[in-house]
Amino acid sequence: MKKLLSLFTAAVMICVFCPFIHAADITGKCGNNLTWTLTPDGTLTVSGEGEMHAYTNYPWEGAGSITAVVIGEGVTSVAHTAFEACTELTRVQLADSVTSIDEAAFYRCSALKEVRFGTGLTAIGDHAFRGCSALTEAMIPDSVVSIGTHAFYQCGSLTAVHLPASLTALPPYGFQECASLCTVEIPNGVPEIPTCCFFRCGALSSVTIPESVTDIGIYAFCDCKSLSAVDLPQGLKTIGERAFMDCQSLQSAALPAQLTEIGAYAFFRCFNLNSIEVPGSVSVVQKYAFYECCYAKEIVLQEGGTKIEEGAFLNCFYVPSVALPSSIAVIEKEAFKGCDALTEISYPASQEEWNKVQIGENNGMVGAYHKHQYELTLTVPAAYMQAGRNEYTCSICSKVLVEEIPALPYRPGDTDLDGRISAEDARLALRRAVELETFAETSLSYRAADVDCSGTVTAADARLILRAAVGLETLS
Repeated sequence: MKKLLSLFTAAVMICVFCPFIHAADITGKCGNNLTWTLTPDGTLTVSGEGEMHAYTNYPWEGAGSITAVVIGEGVTSVAHTAFEACTELTRVQLADSVTSIDEAAFYRCSALKEVRFGTGLTAIGDHAFRGCSALTEAMIPDSVVSIGTHAFYQCGSLTAVHLPASLTALPPYGFQECASLCTVEIPNGVPEIPTCCFFRCGALSSVTIPESVTDIGIYAFCDCKSLSAVDLPQGLKTIGERAFMDCQSLQSAALPAQLTEIGAYAFFRCFNLNSIEVPGSVSVVQKYAFYECCYAKEIVLQEGGTKIEEGAFLNCFYVPSVALPSSIAVIEKEAFKGCDALTEISYPASQEEWNKVQIGENNGMVGAYHKHQYELTLTVPAAYMQAGRNEYTCSICSKVLVEEIPALPYRPGDTDLDGRISAEDARLALRRAVELETFAETSLSYRAADVDCSGTVTAADARLILRAAVGLETLS
């Protein structure tokens, strides 16, 4: 009985005092001179000096939930895949001694919201923060010179990123699918915006591109649906394939004079692009480069361009005019198909030269173009407060060109310009005819008095004005 009572007492004491017994810290080594400690609250701290070792299976795996990582002063690196898929990790703090974050170090840390970088960081590895979908900002320090490919790929909550002036290059796929990223300022000195760097950054509305950039790579800004304007640097040489494809809000992107290449599909479905002017340094407009740029007010190819490839301006539905250079030699099939609103084509060379241009099938009005031969077929004289017109008709296609004649700023016969025709007007005209009045031949009074349009005010003009004053003549 006493034994049972003792066991019962021990059990009660365990139940009473168990809440006050704390789990111990878990610790181990992760480098020659590095140790790691995981506290019960989920904070993993790496301490010591030197590089973190890379493991296939890191020693803290299975030790418990990691919610925060603190890399202490003296540690120089965060190793390859060190914290990959730590899905409960929300905060990272790096000491100033850390110089590199290696490949995939924080890959798929989907709850990570905050990263405090140290001032000594120089390199961020490939895939380092890929898939950190909760990360809201990346204030990359001015010490960083390189960022690896896919480094911030699919960071869907990232709204702000600081790209330091120390950067020598941007990463391919670096910020792809950062769907919440609003603005980007690319530092001067970067020579290229590489492949898919900002692909599908749907909220990106403003990007600053420095004069150092000479190349924009394939898919660089593809599907950036909020981007409305971009100032391209004057030294830009190439725009890669699909670089601005599906930038459906893009209205302004003036192509610089030194540009030499516009890749296929480069501005594909940029519906709202307001003008297309291709510099003469671009010899070939590649296939589907401006497909469905529906609302462009004009298409202008400057002297020097020689070839327009298949579908280059296909379905530019509402473009009213196209200007082609005398240097153009080849227009491939369907280059201008679907340009249904096209009414005006200009080409500076002769019909003979135009006949030498190789034009593929299904090019609409461009395919049927000829140099118009206009003849004056109708004149409607201008009158007081009423414009006249000259009509010219093409003898080949019967197209009519209308030239407006400005309305007369005076009423014929109203010599004194008082708005009505009277005997006084006839008297003034007669006095001018015999040079008793001196108003100049260029004056409105003189032109009003010259009702027979002979160029000289005579007694015959005065007679006509008098007849009009008494209702016997109508002047126009």
